[in-house]
Amino acid sequence: KMAVFVDRGQWAILLLASPWLLFPTPDRSAIILVVPALWICAGLAGRGCLPSTPLNVSLIVLGIMVLVSLVATYDIAVSLPKVSGLVLGFGAFFAVARTGGEKAWWLRILAGFMALGVVIAAIGLLGMQGGNKIAFLSPLLNRLPMAVRGLPGAEEGLNPNQVAGSLLWIIPAMTMAAVHNKHLWRQTPAGASRGHAIAVISLSALSLLFVSSVFVLTQSRSGYIGLAAMIALMLMVGIDTRWRRWLAVGMIVGLI
Repeated sequence: KMAVFVDRGQWAILLLASPWLLFPTPDRSAIILVVPALWICAGLAGRGCLPSTPLNVSLIVLGIMVLVSLVATYDIAVSLPKVSGLVLGFGAFFAVARTGGEKAWWLRILAGFMALGVVIAAIGLLGMQGGNKIAFLSPLLNRLPMAVRGLPGAEEGLNPNQVAGSLLWIIPAMTMAAVHNKHLWRQTPAGASRGHAIAVISLSALSLLFVSSVFVLTQSRSGYIGLAAMIALMLMVGIDTRWRRWLAVGMIVGLI
């Protein structure tokens, strides 16, 4: 019964443990054991320790190599933040895989993912180091207040390339949600439900605009290239089959 209770509250437990997993110290490194403990409780509750996904084998190999890195590291305090972050990533991935199969949960996870993207963009905007790569963007970025400082590993501010790399995971999901919302409007009957549709469409559009604007302000050339490749791949999936080969040829020519 205790295992079932813990398994039902896996998201709450993971969220409560996440601050210590994101900012670990050697004296509280045992918090890492929370994630495998959740998997064991899921197995005792009869749901299987880990949900079956196409990435299970790859993640198990990655986990083994993390253990190897702990043995080989010259200082556990230096490696601990990366290791702890990976463990949190494992926990979040399998929690999403376990609950994301249900439509109601899937929608909540998507909404939470996009909300987290807005928070990351806001933190990046207020804590990003200045840059001078693009002339007309530099004055805008340099005028922003450095309100977020002193974070572990980023005491002098956030690296713009890291901010751009984080937002690269958010923008495609927000873009596809915005595209889907166009169909949501068409399928929504007139009346009170239209107000809800307008609110959802407006919120998703504003979120996409804000996150994309912060991404542009990072002035990360590698981020721009990554976004261009991602858009090309999204188009390749969405367009007609006969055009995919020409798009692939264009990508190869562009890379050359």
